Amino acid sequence: MERAGLAKRARIWIGRILLMAVVLLVLVWLGNQAYVFGVSEAIRTESAEWSELSVTYKGQAIIMRNETVVTAPASGSVAWLVTEGTRVHIGSPVARISGAVSPEKEQGSVEVKSPAAGIVSCHLDGWEGILAPANYQRMDLFTLFNSVRPKPLEAPPQEVQSGSPVFKIVDNLVDPYFLVKLDGQPVDLAIGSSVDLEWDSGGTGQGRVIGLQSRSGTCIAIVDVSQATGDAFSARALDVKLINKKCEGIVIPTQALVNQGSEQGVYTKTPLGIKFVRVEVIGTLGDRVAVQGVQTGTDVVTNPGLVKRINREI
Repeated sequence: MERAGLAKRARIWIGRILLMAVVLLVLVWLGNQAYVFGVSEAIRTESAEWSELSVTYKGQAIIMRNETVVTAPASGSVAWLVTEGTRVHIGSPVARISGAVSPEKEQGSVEVKSPAAGIVSCHLDGWEGILAPANYQRMDLFTLFNSVRPKPLEAPPQEVQSGSPVFKIVDNLVDPYFLVKLDGQPVDLAIGSSVDLEWDSGGTGQGRVIGLQSRSGTCIAIVDVSQATGDAFSARALDVKLINKKCEGIVIPTQALVNQGSEQGVYTKTPLGIKFVRVEVIGTLGDRVAVQGVQTGTDVVTNPGLVKRINREI
């Protein structure tokens, strides 16, 4: 009887020890799951979107153009036959001057015609022939910005004196140059970069950087501008935005990239968990990167180091 009682007590203790072990294992497992869940909730994500990889700089621009100034053949009042910005052919009538049209002060009128094909501009500023694209390499561009200032466009003249400037013809066969002064040294802007330009009046343009000059923390980009619109053919100086366009694609934060063995990719987060997806980088600009390999709308993990930590501890 005594031996049977000892066996019974032993079984009870063994059962209790096994139960405690099971409870302990369950508690450890639950604690680990709670830890993993808590850490996984700290995972940050960002939705991958199709976008343009670009950076915008603000600056002041001076416009260099090929321009031909037309002077008045007689004194008198001006009747304009075309408006500002009109494209004309060589010999096209631009204005008519009524007044004394001969040395004998005989009254009459005379047409003023365009000496070349181009765009009519009535806003002369005295920089014609000086601020031409071919001259920029012979100038101190930083000093130039102290001399040329933005100013509002004035109404076309209504009265002129013989020999005085009336209008100018801007050559629209040669692209204007924009000298764009930027504060600081722009990141990833280099000679050959394709850029877009925008300014407050609604004008836009596309171009290519053909030169960069830096002095005392300031950079001047020389941009050969094509497809310019708005007042690029009348204003001399503008406040502009220079947009350095790198490429288009699925854009994500650079910090989302992670190396797994010999492969580069990202962690994506779905209702089924975290998954590693291999990607190919096609362009980088600052803290953004364009990739191939993930779809638009995919949630990519922006703190992948935390995912690696979870994977090690699971």
